[in-house]
This record gives sequence, structure tokens and C-alpha cells, in this order.
Amino acid sequence: MITELGQRISIDARIVPLIGFGSLLRAHIELSEISLAELAMKIPCDLSYLYRIRLGRYIPNHDFTRAISRALALTPQDEEVLLLAARPPSLRSNLERCEAFGRLLRDLRKRRGVTQSELARALEYDQSLLSKIERGKRSPPKRGFSDNLITELDLSEDEIKQLLSYQ
Repeated sequence: MITELGQRISIDARIVPLIGFGSLLRAHIELSEISLAELAMKIPCDLSYLYRIRLGRYIPNHDFTRAISRALALTPQDEEVLLLAARPPSLRSNLERCEAFGRLLRDLRKRRGVTQSELARALEYDQSLLSKIERGKRSPPKRGFSDNLITELDLSEDEIKQLLSYQ
């Protein structure tokens, strides 16, 4: 999805919403060889706010995204991709999102012939939590959960896109 080309990040704009702003920001920071603290001083902004953005907890507004772009000296094309990633996710209800994610998770797990307890053990989660997620009673966990799920279930590129669309 994200490949290093010199100091550029090349991605297909159609999958930007699936990647997430935080992941894209992490990649740009890594390529820029700048610390998060240095970036916070360049913008300027509070380091803890920038940290939360990098973790994907917050999505910055348009002006702040442009400030990040300037501080990282991004190309106009990379700035446009970053601005695209900063757009708010679709306004789908949380309940529908939870139920759809749970159905997908159950389907992926069953297609692989893995039991709920086996997957929970491999992911180092409690089986009751995994059960709640599959039944749509619990929100899809943060990015780390999906990354581990992708690895444990050896998901295809299409399955990964589908899974990440709920985040």
C-alpha cells in the first residue's frame, strides 16, 4: 500500500480512507527523519496532540493538516493525499459499523477454519471480547487489533481493504 520512492510516499488515492491519517503521518515522519517533538516545534503545536493524531485518535482539520504538510516539506501531491486522509469518515452509525465488522470478522475466521478461542489466544485477547466483537456488541478495536488479525488470518489484499474500511 505504502511504498518508499526516494522521499515520497506513493499510494492509490482510492485506498487513502482505509489507511488512516495516523498511519500516513507516521510514514511521512519516518521518511522525513524528524522526531515527533521536532515536528511539534515546527508546526507549532502541543506534542501530546500530535502524538494522538499519529496514533489515529484524532483527525486534524484542514488548516492543521496543511501546517503538518508545510512542516514536513511535502510535495503538493503528498499534501493532497494527506488532506484526503484528513476528511471525516462516512457518517455511518456506530451500531451498523459494529455489526458489519463483527459479521466480517466471523466470516473471515470461519473461512480459515479457526475457532473463536484459537483466534483469541493467538491475538492475546479474551474470548468473551472476541465474541462481543463478532456479535456487534463491541466496537471494532483500534488499528493494532486489525494489524494482528491480518497477520493471524493471513488475509488477502481485498480482505484487508474490507476489514480496514470499518476503522
